[in-house]
Amino acid sequence: MLRQTERALDGSHSELEAEAATAQVVRLPSAALPLANATRARGFPSALAGAIVGDPEQADCPKLSPRETECLEWTAQGKTTWEIAQILELSDSTVNYYIRNAMKKLAVHTKAHAVSKAAVLGMFG
Repeated sequence: MLRQTERALDGSHSELEAEAATAQVVRLPSAALPLANATRARGFPSALAGAIVGDPEQADCPKLSPRETECLEWTAQGKTTWEIAQILELSDSTVNYYIRNAMKKLAVHTKAHAVSKAAVLGMFG
């Protein structure tokens, strides 16, 4: 029984090696290269950072209030609205209000996008 298992394992290794040998390298389409180069030229560390922020020439960096920034910082730490409310001694509704305002100012639709955009823009201390 043990020898059968060893043979089966040896066979699976050769299958994996054959799969790896036929694997193809995925490359970005040539149309994506100008975007990647343009975002690096604007001072972003990567194309992803440029995609998160968008075109900086179209809009200025939004000004968030200290409370909006603070709520986003706690959100970045993984805190829920209720936890942020307890830490800052505010109501859940007030915390949601600050986060929604920050999302509007940053022109995003999710809290995760708001946190990542604020981080890329250097809004966190």
